[in-house]
Amino acid sequence: MSDLPLISPLERALFLRAHPFFHVEPRSLIAIAEHSRERRFARGATLIEPDDEVRSIFILGEGSVTSFYEGQRLFEVGAPGAVGTLALLAGRSIGSSFVAREATVALELDADVYLQILEDHFPLVLSLTVNIARDLARDEEIARVAPGTPEAPAQPPSRLGEELDLVDRLSLVRRVRLFSEANLGLLAELFRGDVERRYTDGESLCRAGETAESFEVLVEGLVQLEDAKGERPGYIDAVGVVGWRDLFTGERRVWGATACGPVRTLHVPRELYTDVLEDHFEHVLAVLGQLSRRYLDVHTLISADKA
Repeated sequence: MSDLPLISPLERALFLRAHPFFHVEPRSLIAIAEHSRERRFARGATLIEPDDEVRSIFILGEGSVTSFYEGQRLFEVGAPGAVGTLALLAGRSIGSSFVAREATVALELDADVYLQILEDHFPLVLSLTVNIARDLARDEEIARVAPGTPEAPAQPPSRLGEELDLVDRLSLVRRVRLFSEANLGLLAELFRGDVERRYTDGESLCRAGETAESFEVLVEGLVQLEDAKGERPGYIDAVGVVGWRDLFTGERRVWGATACGPVRTLHVPRELYTDVLEDHFEHVLAVLGQLSRRYLDVHTLISADKA
């Protein structure tokens, strides 16, 4: 087995500081270091069983693990990496096991404790969100898929009234999965005031390659997504979210969005949204859950293509 030492909290904190997933303030690293423990697995040992609940996450220091589903090998995760996090955040049954491919050293952190640490350490939440969003963008590129649906909906979009007051807006936003369980205080903070935007047929909502400074909740109409080359089109209809994930990657937009006919949106600036996230942890979990579910779906496509 490896000589990598992770026994003391200080050793664990130093290890986490060098880990690419944990470029955050020292307080967050210390919290994880204090509540985690070193685990060493021989080749063939099981880290996570295919049960209905993720009880721990594992941050890999050395070695690698393989994911199996019904006896079939799905994918491998090597150090530096982590297993169990996405399934925990997505709220899904893991459905597969993770088995050490070789001698492996990891930090084990109880799932409930991990969620509590996230609630108490917002910089750690942002770091995690950025990593998932970037990995998702990378895997969508590999799978050649766009956000939204690959084809335009067959039914024409509904027509709304001329004016949308705050109650109208909140009613519409509640239909968005991202905001379906958000409290009314959060929604009112985001969608009051001068937030309504209108676009004509062929007008751009956002462009691939530009800096992401806002996102749009689509309340009426249909938009088409394209990458910078005009390839891999996708469609988003009401009620959907346009340009939201780009806020987290720290990179330029991968997708541009163009109105297909008249379009109406509710506009949310980056700065306002970040402030709201810091004050509403239940919405942070919704953000992480949506990103994680999409990531798992796209990764399943990639695994199926490789099979």
